[in-house]
Amino acid sequence: MSHRIPLKNIYYLLSYAFGFIQNTSTSKMGQEDFDSTEDLLGTILAEGMARLIRRGLDRDYIERVEELRVIRGRIDLGESLRGARIKRGYVTCQYEELEYNVLQNRLLKAAAGRLLISRSLNGDVRKELVGVYRAFHDIDGTGLSLSDFRKVRIHRNNRHYAFLLGIARMVFEYQVVDDSTGATAFFDFRDDEARMGELFEAFIYNFYEAKQCRFHVCRPHIQWFDSDEIAPGHVYLPRMRTDLVLEESGYALIMDMKYYKDMLSSWHEKGKLRSSHLYQITSYLNNIRRRNPYREHEGMLLYPVVQREFRQDYRLEGHTVKIRTVNLDQEWIGIETDLLRLIS
Repeated sequence: MSHRIPLKNIYYLLSYAFGFIQNTSTSKMGQEDFDSTEDLLGTILAEGMARLIRRGLDRDYIERVEELRVIRGRIDLGESLRGARIKRGYVTCQYEELEYNVLQNRLLKAAAGRLLISRSLNGDVRKELVGVYRAFHDIDGTGLSLSDFRKVRIHRNNRHYAFLLGIARMVFEYQVVDDSTGATAFFDFRDDEARMGELFEAFIYNFYEAKQCRFHVCRPHIQWFDSDEIAPGHVYLPRMRTDLVLEESGYALIMDMKYYKDMLSSWHEKGKLRSSHLYQITSYLNNIRRRNPYREHEGMLLYPVVQREFRQDYRLEGHTVKIRTVNLDQEWIGIETDLLRLIS
């Protein structure tokens, strides 16, 4: 890609990738032009945390151990006898208390706090963040690290946290704070090709799952044809995990998403499709067809493009392989239309 995807479109990619797609078509954030990724993430956090406050923050039982004059919960007899606490009229009690100071709320507050120390944060965004940060006054946002995100358990009752925790994680990942000076630097994650590849794949998968009803959407693992799955050496075969398969009766489209700044490789100053991508998609098609020869299978390599579009169909090893691009430097309605047209 010749230049970065506009930040207002990054909002849509993030929303779909993290499963927050209820209001993307009407959200004001999809209409705004942001100056930086910090401003984008800060605006999403501020709006989302305000929404959580209105809805009611998640809370859970947290274990407490305290010396009390009145028995509460379970008495820790060993601790109570140590130091003659009982003689002084105290017992050590272990009890659980329902509190808002749970890990998911702490991580959101910590991410907001990290953004607030950035001098480059837009003034309006800062004002909104300050408001929700203060509303989290009973929540401790200190002493947290990136590894703490793995400890959060998302379930049916708190799944509305998933999107905001994904945004908060990106703040932790891409903002660097100098402990000695307090200065911050925020790396534009659009320059992280690997991360953008993951984002692009998740966006496309969730988009088709939400926006069309013709196909069954899945991402199955394809087994190697004729391989002996009982043989000891079978464990060394790499797994063929598809990015996306769209299935209907008698037909399946295997899509592989690729995120590259330059979708064509250079060969004697001429652009060529990347052979590794073609080998991969044809391998998928060959192995899946041999296990299910009565279904029509097609393959598609999908690339994002900001300027030049590419559209070619090839017949490779008996399969139709489509090369397609989607222009992410246009209004969202155009992106949506183009993606739906790809599978029509």
